[in-house]
Amino acid sequence: MSATATAFKPKRTSHRPQQWSTITLLANVSSWAFECMAKISEFAQLPQNWDSYGSNPVTPDALRMARKFLSESPLALIPEPSVSPVSGGGLGFHWRVETRDLEIEFLPDGSVEYIKTVRTPEGSKSDEGIVDNFSDKKIWYWLAGELT
Repeated sequence: MSATATAFKPKRTSHRPQQWSTITLLANVSSWAFECMAKISEFAQLPQNWDSYGSNPVTPDALRMARKFLSESPLALIPEPSVSPVSGGGLGFHWRVETRDLEIEFLPDGSVEYIKTVRTPEGSKSDEGIVDNFSDKKIWYWLAGELT
């Protein structure tokens, strides 16, 4: 009995990985960004009911968008925010500069919203919307008082 064998030779393909993300040199990053990243990592560990009111843990989508914010925003223009988990599974960043407040919330579904408020002796005026471009500098110029 004669035995024959067929060798299987896999098809060779050339695959070169491509880089799809921007690299930010750490020397150019504001020191507060490191602290924010550490806080975000801590908030990622929060359990169910972390606030004793039944709140969900911070979702992976909210965490991802907060990290994306830190990697894509013009950090040199931005003062240090207050960072906190938000009931329901989100994250919030808050700034107060003189008479202006800015809150950016990273929602559980990964969407990002803002509310900006100007305080005057006559009262407060607020405006809210969706953040869809972290590199847009207008909101930071507004916070600094350079835009109305």
